[in-house]
Amino acid sequence: MEKGKPCRKAANREKLGSLKSRIMFLSEDCPLIRAYGAIRFDTRTNISFEWEAFGSFYFMVPLVECVEFQGSSMLAINIAWDNKLLWSWQKAVDVLQSTLCQISSAIVKFRKEAPSTFILSVNHVPSKASWDVAVNKALQMINRSNSELVKVVLARSSRVITATELDPVEWLAYLQFEGQNAYQFYIQPPGGPAFIGNTPEQLFHRKHLSVSSEALAGTRARGGSKALDIQIENDLLHSPKDHLEFTIVRNSIRSKLEAKMFDRGMYAGPVGWFGGRETEFAVGIRSALVERGLGALIYAGAGIVEGTRSSLEWEELELKTSQFTKLIVHEKSLPVPQNGQQVTLH
Repeated sequence: MEKGKPCRKAANREKLGSLKSRIMFLSEDCPLIRAYGAIRFDTRTNISFEWEAFGSFYFMVPLVECVEFQGSSMLAINIAWDNKLLWSWQKAVDVLQSTLCQISSAIVKFRKEAPSTFILSVNHVPSKASWDVAVNKALQMINRSNSELVKVVLARSSRVITATELDPVEWLAYLQFEGQNAYQFYIQPPGGPAFIGNTPEQLFHRKHLSVSSEALAGTRARGGSKALDIQIENDLLHSPKDHLEFTIVRNSIRSKLEAKMFDRGMYAGPVGWFGGRETEFAVGIRSALVERGLGALIYAGAGIVEGTRSSLEWEELELKTSQFTKLIVHEKSLPVPQNGQQVTLH
């Protein structure tokens, strides 16, 4: 039997029981009570050290949350308790009061200034050389006669070490200010790292019996003016490569094809919330895992289809991760290593 598997199964059973105890409070009668969290991209693979605190999935019902409506906001307090739980009503209230005392210190961090530090080192896995090899290999597989493979997704993990410790709350606040048309998320188990992101892609939205989804592909930087934005928009709309990539994404949703997966934690997995009447999940891309005292792991991926150029896809990775790295001042006097030979395909 695979080493560590029995313990992981036991931990998952315990977490599943905890999740069920939260789900019991979600109902159509209380539609605003939601469970927030994320699911591992591939729950069948071993969990690496940096993702251990999350397990195969992590969901929670917040004690305190601020809910925004059209033109108004509401501060909500959730006390999930009934006679079936092991703790008393008074214990639930005491935990809530303790949480309220911590909120003011967290709120002051939500400002529009970027965190002040600089990068000491960046390590990409795969490196640029290994990336080129992987892209060429993927193209050979796609272009092979009678090949049923039409798209390969390559992913890159960038370990960023900074001079001072990164505050994931500050990072998220700036991402929220910069990407107002995207999904921002922040998930942090007690004592664990923070998984944050600024994803543009909705996985699905359910309201009663109605379900919708989105198909996105292709990335371009914004222009410096409205005229440049229009030019970039036309370039994206008329790009044969990007059109092919979008068609593949759309068709994969329609046919429900199962992709080959690799172990990458919560990156590219479902992240969102579910409630009694409504559920919404996004895809956990354009994301980072911020570890206490260890910098951050920044994740990005690119779709490889016929006509792909390796150098342009590497530039696309840089564009996707720049929403994080541009918040940090680079120290030019220090070398930036790019070691690491692992290539991840799915």
